[in-house]
Amino acid sequence: MKIAIYTNKISPHLLPLARELARVVGEKEIVYVYTERMSNERLKLGWEGESKEKWVRCFSESPEELWDNLETCELLLCGERDIGLMETREHAGRTTLYISERWLKPMSIGFERSTIDPSWGIRLPGIVRIFSPRYFLMARKFVKLLKGSRHLIFLPAGIWAARDMARLVGLLGGFSGWRFRRAPELDFEGRPGGKIWVCGKENDKELLREYCLDKMRMWGYFVEPSKFRTTREKAIEAVPSKYLWVGRLVWWKRLDAVVKAFANNPERCLDIYGDGPELNRLKRLVGKLGANVRMHSPVPIAEVRKVMREHDVYILASNMCEGWGAVLNEALEEGMSVIGTFEAGSSATILPEKNLFHSGDVDGLSALIQKGVARYTEDKWSVGNAALAVLEHWVQ
Repeated sequence: MKIAIYTNKISPHLLPLARELARVVGEKEIVYVYTERMSNERLKLGWEGESKEKWVRCFSESPEELWDNLETCELLLCGERDIGLMETREHAGRTTLYISERWLKPMSIGFERSTIDPSWGIRLPGIVRIFSPRYFLMARKFVKLLKGSRHLIFLPAGIWAARDMARLVGLLGGFSGWRFRRAPELDFEGRPGGKIWVCGKENDKELLREYCLDKMRMWGYFVEPSKFRTTREKAIEAVPSKYLWVGRLVWWKRLDAVVKAFANNPERCLDIYGDGPELNRLKRLVGKLGANVRMHSPVPIAEVRKVMREHDVYILASNMCEGWGAVLNEALEEGMSVIGTFEAGSSATILPEKNLFHSGDVDGLSALIQKGVARYTEDKWSVGNAALAVLEHWVQ
């Protein structure tokens, strides 16, 4: 067995990469192991509950056989925080690529009450997580493993995930002079598997080792390629006017700021597809401001791409609670222009700064809507390039 992938669910953010790898190495050389059946809520949204591929298997079907695959395969792409498994593979000299979102994602208490009223809720920096004894011991154990490893590579899902891990290494890795510093400012190669370094010090080998940046490579989530992108690119309007947002209506998506920005730009139209706890509040806000915003029921995952091809610009407005945001990948695949935030993982990692605004910044978003943004046409973050990075760097 050459490659195993280990995660909690059949995920549309990881399965496309698995399928691309299976296409290249052969289906007999790969297994995708998941531990949990899909929830009814996600099934209703069109997530795959089962897979036609025989190499996609639930762990409960054959625990002993599949665990042996995870321990002995040549390469493991691990989406689970199973440090014991990583240690076992390290001792056996087998390569593990650990894929993770932020370890120090900010915490919020009380914001479920309303995004429209910012007086509700308490924001806590993610570093407070280490004051939990259980979390502290787990983080320290992983940092120790990463620092001493020769076969473990950390693949952060975005620049914020990379900064979080670098900070944990600085805090828990034994360098007393750095214990209470903020996360280091990092730079990176903008592609799957790209190198990461401290800004301005790309060739400082000591810093690379001390922050374990020599054992990290930039990563993200990857979606199915578009079947219509070439046709779509030819049909892009010179002056975009149809804007789109799709997803679950929760407070940290910061749609309140988006609605207010469109109230400032009445000549532009926004379509919102989704449902969730913020639905009624957003409808009231749209009515109050008279914004040119149309609210629609959610569409199944299989139909999201079609809706994207009917619009010009996608807006990702989430704050730092958005670990990645694969909907941005989908929008790019369909040839859309994309506006995103500095705080969300995917936009901060993929988009140029001229396409970014700060989450909740109504004026900043309004300015981008008013002047328009260039269509980002790079395909570096395609699933094909991600599979190529895996095969070139980590598969013999």
